[in-house]
Amino acid sequence: MTLNGTMLGTILDAAGARGGQIATLDTLARGATDAMRLGGMNTINRCAGFLSQTIQESAFLRTTKEFGEGAGREYFPYYGRTFMQVTWRDNYQRFGAWAHERGLVGRADVFVRAQDQLADLRWAWLGGVWYFTANHGWGRTLVQVSDDGDIKSISNAVNRGDPFSTRDPNGFATRRQVWDAARALGSAIVPSTGAVATVASPAPAGRVHVVQPGDTLGELAARFHTTVAVLQRLNNIPDANVIRVGQVLRIPGQATAGVPGVASPHFYTLVWGDTLSAVARRFGTTVDRLVKLNAIADPDRVPAGLRIRIA
Repeated sequence: MTLNGTMLGTILDAAGARGGQIATLDTLARGATDAMRLGGMNTINRCAGFLSQTIQESAFLRTTKEFGEGAGREYFPYYGRTFMQVTWRDNYQRFGAWAHERGLVGRADVFVRAQDQLADLRWAWLGGVWYFTANHGWGRTLVQVSDDGDIKSISNAVNRGDPFSTRDPNGFATRRQVWDAARALGSAIVPSTGAVATVASPAPAGRVHVVQPGDTLGELAARFHTTVAVLQRLNNIPDANVIRVGQVLRIPGQATAGVPGVASPHFYTLVWGDTLSAVARRFGTTVDRLVKLNAIADPDRVPAGLRIRIA
């Protein structure tokens, strides 16, 4: 079982916040599930931590833009966007680079150049995935901080940029309400297939690996019967001690087909927010051709996780 609209409504009810959401609860629940799967959020605490912050930061899923749109603020025009309220130019650049690495945008500076694109619903949950999996200098990602089950640390990491702060974060009461309500649903909120993991390719047999919290090159080299040096060369990694959660690593002799957001020469796996028209533009083809190649019954309803042929 995975998060659905009914469960999401229950969570919102706990905070007295049902109503006025930016999309239907079923649509939002599907987006949250895809996002948590992509971010390696495969435990109750990880999912509850993610939901507690994205729901609070977005005024209970009612907006992808900071209220007031940054008027008079020193960070304008790079004001808070996505459900996580990504703010400041540097973070727009970092999020764009993260999206570019996954084949979701054509250039890493897209949001620096066209800021309001970041407010599109397509990026709403993904802003939170980036923030929860990024290296903020805390020694652990926010996904890992969530493992401790301390909602105050999770909330301070988001609201104050410091999980070690002893102060109560803004909106702490409602963050806790959402946290408690999400955890009360138990494993039902955890994506049914767990975190995004390695995905098999049809031919040649093999897979890539999407870096998960706690992974190291040394451990991965041992797991896949190769060496750190080979992984560095194959993936253009200058520092063997620095790999990013969510980074797609090629394994010697293996392929990338089927990984969400990563295109092989012939296939692409849809991520939340993708439309056939957007995918067609990205790969220089047409919606009609994609429909015919993949026997798609309704081009307006394609689910995240669907692997389609693009050539």
